Amino acid sequence: MKFEKIQLNDKEFFEKTLKTTDIFWEFSFACLFVWNKDKTYILKSDKYLLLYFDLEDKYLFLPPYLYDKNSLLEAIECAENHALDSSVKFVMRGLTECQIANINGFEITAKESDYDYIYSVKQLIELSGKKFHSKRNFVNRFTSKYNYHFRQYSFNDYDAVVKLCEKWLNDKESNALWEFNAIKRALEFSEALSLKIGLLFVGENLVAMSISDIAKNGVAHTLFEKGDTQYEGVYQTINYLTAKHLLKDCEIVNRQEDLGIEGLKKAKLSYNPILLGKKYTISK
Repeated sequence: MKFEKIQLNDKEFFEKTLKTTDIFWEFSFACLFVWNKDKTYILKSDKYLLLYFDLEDKYLFLPPYLYDKNSLLEAIECAENHALDSSVKFVMRGLTECQIANINGFEITAKESDYDYIYSVKQLIELSGKKFHSKRNFVNRFTSKYNYHFRQYSFNDYDAVVKLCEKWLNDKESNALWEFNAIKRALEFSEALSLKIGLLFVGENLVAMSISDIAKNGVAHTLFEKGDTQYEGVYQTINYLTAKHLLKDCEIVNRQEDLGIEGLKKAKLSYNPILLGKKYTISK
């Protein structure tokens, strides 16, 4: 067995491990594939699947994807030995509370900035009640003010989506380039990954887009969402229309972490998550 660069055909092996309780973003193959795929490595055995990001000074492993539920410790040992053999730091993130209860000999941490924001799709579609009052108002203002339409992405839309994202990129720091490249990769492989990509237009102008993955276990993952903020309510509307038209058959959607960014945290909390998914990291 050896680690090799991640490939599209690894998707079927990955999906065989998924359980209904696997709701973290680390269980979206599409997410793993589009982020830095040239430095993402995978090992497949008959008991488990291991995946890590090569960050040069460390190997950042994701939680073992288990075919055999009793092979957790064996998988962790394999991952640790691979990092040791390469003389880099070993880190594994995305472990659950039940998993770390059986793990010894590692430094164990849990940061709030790593927690996943999990939402009810039904609530995002209905936007009912006092707690969604402001979101409902933003959507109503947008839909009444603008001549808009929403549809799914086709390859002919590639240039328009890239142009929208470039406008977003120009307002960000240079590290946003990593995300921009991941978005372009998601567009390139959208069909092979079965991604759900929603586009929001005002007239002929593309003003927002969303990219989502529906994993094999039925959990939706929103990977990217970008909009032109000169249109009032654009983010609330793309969120609402994506849930209504593309994610309606899912019970929950994972909108990932806040990365410790205060504005992002505030925005994610304002959508009233039904769960903050607590994850643990081990290192040595």
